[in-house]
Amino acid sequence: MEMKQPLIEMDPSIPITFMYGGCSSFYNQGGADIQKERRNVHIYVFNKASHHVHAQKDRVFNEKLKKVLEEIAVGKDQEREEKTFEIDDDDKDDVDNGKVE
Repeated sequence: MEMKQPLIEMDPSIPITFMYGGCSSFYNQGGADIQKERRNVHIYVFNKASHHVHAQKDRVFNEKLKKVLEEIAVGKDQEREEKTFEIDDDDKDDVDNGKVE
């Protein structure tokens, strides 16, 4: 079975968030494929980072992860539209300057 199929079939009320580096050499199309098939999927692409985005862009990665977890904790994640955000490390406030694709 393809790895993304269980995520597509998962209860759509459960949010899914993907975070990866825009320069990663690993397959990163899976999140976009899942986003096309179900609602409540959010993708954060950290431009200028590779597969190890959590280490290369640790400050902004941790801030974004914390924000996503806080939204889930208070149920606010359901209010977000399905979007893909590109986050550039040149932005002063990367966390709130997501450029919607």
